[in-house]
Amino acid sequence: MLTAHLLGGFSLSDPKGRDVSPRSRKARGLLGYLLLSDLGSERREKLAGLLWSESPIEQAYDSLRHCVAELRRVGQAAGIAFLNADRQSVRIDRSQIRCDVVDLKANLAAARTADCRHLLSAPDLTLMPGLEADDPTFDNWLLVERERNAEILVREMLVLLQRPGIEPRDRVDLARAIERLDPYQEDAVRIHMEQLAAEGNIAAATAYFERYRARLLREYEVEPSEGLVDFVEGLAARRSGASRKPKTVEPASLEPAIAPQPEAGRHGVPIIAVLSVPSAQQSDQLRYLSEAFMQELVSTLCRFKDWTVTVPGTPMEEKVQSSADAALAELSARGVDFALVASIAAVAGATAINVRLVECDSRAVVISDQYPASSENWLAALNDICCRIASRTKISLVTARLRRVAGRSIERRQAYDLWLEGRVMANIWEPETEEKAVELFSRAVQLDGNLADAYSWWASVLNSRWIVHPGAIADEGNRERAYQLAKRAVALDPLNNLTQGNLGWSHLLARRFESAELHFRLAYELNPSSPDNLLACGLASAFCGDHPRARELSRRAFDLNPFPQPYYYGYRASIDFLGRDFVACIEAVNRVPDLFPDIQGWAAVSHAHLGQLSAASSALDRYQEDMRRCWAGPSNPNGEDLCTWFATAFPIRLEADRQLIADGLAMIRQQVQALARRMSS
Repeated sequence: MLTAHLLGGFSLSDPKGRDVSPRSRKARGLLGYLLLSDLGSERREKLAGLLWSESPIEQAYDSLRHCVAELRRVGQAAGIAFLNADRQSVRIDRSQIRCDVVDLKANLAAARTADCRHLLSAPDLTLMPGLEADDPTFDNWLLVERERNAEILVREMLVLLQRPGIEPRDRVDLARAIERLDPYQEDAVRIHMEQLAAEGNIAAATAYFERYRARLLREYEVEPSEGLVDFVEGLAARRSGASRKPKTVEPASLEPAIAPQPEAGRHGVPIIAVLSVPSAQQSDQLRYLSEAFMQELVSTLCRFKDWTVTVPGTPMEEKVQSSADAALAELSARGVDFALVASIAAVAGATAINVRLVECDSRAVVISDQYPASSENWLAALNDICCRIASRTKISLVTARLRRVAGRSIERRQAYDLWLEGRVMANIWEPETEEKAVELFSRAVQLDGNLADAYSWWASVLNSRWIVHPGAIADEGNRERAYQLAKRAVALDPLNNLTQGNLGWSHLLARRFESAELHFRLAYELNPSSPDNLLACGLASAFCGDHPRARELSRRAFDLNPFPQPYYYGYRASIDFLGRDFVACIEAVNRVPDLFPDIQGWAAVSHAHLGQLSAASSALDRYQEDMRRCWAGPSNPNGEDLCTWFATAFPIRLEADRQLIADGLAMIRQQVQALARRMSS
């Protein structure tokens, strides 16, 4: 059996321990991808799109054939046939090749620490470092897979650390392995300090804490948790006592380092409702600050999959103001675990952000804090809010997903302000505000070339023009610009599901369906707890032809969000129609009949496929009326122009799905023509 080593590097060894690694990085990347995939196999089309995403398809297929041939030669030289390939797919034989990552996960799951000690003590546990293949799609996959792998390993190790009776050596090995995977993981930091204290070196434990604290402040402007600070203060007290009477601190005398896992919400993770409560007589400036801060707060919270975020909107915010207790009772009845209430107010000439986290069931105030309202302090405030929520709900956050604040010059702060203003403009979804948003994003990246959010939102605006300006002549320059902007955003912030999703839309609109699917898969894996993310991934799956997945993601999005925004029903209408659930499509459209100019088109073709041709004709008339009001193509479009747009505008992969729309429109056309003939006769 061959052995693949993916942690700390890449190598492949035969049963005698000799290195038989493939020479090319692409071949190594292909083998690593197959080893880490759930089934150990993948379609050729997807592999070509993964490793050669920017090459012509025939060239990509040819390069894939060369890589497969190289891996086959490796197997032949070793006398072990570990790779199988046919015209459709490439797969590995797991009975002929083992992998250190898989072995480590299996040993941790079975609590066999001794069997994986050689891996736990390895100096580097990074997944396939240096294996970037000079292709943005593969490199993005590798970055996300590294984070996901580290997160899984840390979680498994923390579970072992909670087991009663764990051996001291195992405890230390696990904690140090966690620190190598995530140097900000507080449980591991605390265990390291406990070990130093147990050796009688409390001064070293305290110094270690101070270095950790300085690193947190420098990178994220957040303090360690209150629990860790209390623990360090306890060590200081022991140290002062030790100066009078030498004493060795035993590990058993220290309180347990690992907090119990929080009780899951009714849907698996806690659900947090974010609410904005305006102050009395709020000025336009305060209103703008409040809107911008709330958007940033929701966006930052959604970087973490440890909770689900919902935004109930104005009706619930008004209830909170009139009767907080009744509002909390309603939130609890609808499955919400916590209410995060924020407000911006001016008091005695100073403007401050007030934030409270309230447990809906018990009405207990978990957090009550105040932050400076100036936007230059927002990133630090947002990081602090996330960390405090995690600490109070006993959730272990992945620190890498916090917002970095180190080195924020005046120019960078100005760029951040421009981006905030552009984001507010972009959310209005009007042509004039869209142009203003693009201008602001452009100025922002000129000031700060590393502001990922500005690149991502700029790409999002350009990617939405085909639907915001229906009928306009496609601008390939804008589409390519959006793609380059989205790639830059992902390169700067690869662990953000929004940047991955925006890059997925760029690929989807260019009909690069394999690359689109991969980036939406990455977006999903980065945050499967975000209903907004699930719904976007669901719509993309529907356009790509994976209708079972689209329906499942749509269902989960609605299950997780007790307060779905109107656009949820617009997305659901498309998903249901392409999934052949015409009744559900009509129901979704009826919930938001005026949401999008094109939405009545989905109702029209659904009615047609149900044989409800009169209702179909009425819906089509309404679609055409709505579309004419925002038509950006040649003036005075006729019905055929509008029907052609609806049949061809959406990035739909399968011919059968595109034909489904065309057939529905044809049935309505035939009904109208037949009616016209009867009228004339």
